[in-house]
Amino acid sequence: MNTSYPFPIRNASFEDNQCFFVAPNHSDFDALNANYERKITIEAINLKLQYFSIERELINSFHYVNPVLENLSTSSVKFATIIRESSNLFEQIARIIYTRLFVIKGTINIYNYLSLDRFLDFQNSKLHCPILQNLALDKPILLNPFYEMSAWDKDSRIEDNLIPKWWSAYNKIKHSPTELTLYSTLENAIRSLLASYLIITKYLGTGIVSGHLEMPERIDDKIITRQLTVEESGLFMIYEHLFGYVI
Repeated sequence: MNTSYPFPIRNASFEDNQCFFVAPNHSDFDALNANYERKITIEAINLKLQYFSIERELINSFHYVNPVLENLSTSSVKFATIIRESSNLFEQIARIIYTRLFVIKGTINIYNYLSLDRFLDFQNSKLHCPILQNLALDKPILLNPFYEMSAWDKDSRIEDNLIPKWWSAYNKIKHSPTELTLYSTLENAIRSLLASYLIITKYLGTGIVSGHLEMPERIDDKIITRQLTVEESGLFMIYEHLFGYVI
């Protein structure tokens, strides 16, 4: 069922910054501290651990399948695992965001998750990946996991042609092992992992899988923000983080 549009009634129980990352005012200590506390919850830690576990699998696979243009269609059982786990992680977070944003009646699915682009602006996030930089020059959509949605006007239903290929691959390999050869490709593994990276960052901001973790302190009536170094993605970075900004 496709209930992606019109959007449901807004859930008044949650402010926007409780649904997804909204940069806090740097003169508002309570907002800064709430943002920091949100990033060190059990939920945030578990999302971070899941992501890095999957990313390590993909990086390790590069020892066996060189990430070059000729190998993007190479299929592997390992890539199938990466696609399943990355897509499931994307789904977990998208469901959290959607159910906080809206009053839900009935089931939600990929059409609803993708409609979050209206609020999270997946399409216009510029992503950087040094390891895959040359490959991305030959295949620009590789670093745009939501390229298929570029035709969406953000004010209409999500139709089937807008569903990313990595998600369609996830559905195929989830339900049938005979589909592994065709759909469990290096390209789908990269793009599905990148989708999970992107939604984590849209949900919680920096300090989870990319960028510093900012911890505010009050010292002599001044607000000091300490930048804590945390584990970062070994593959991806949003361009804004390269220059110290947050999305």
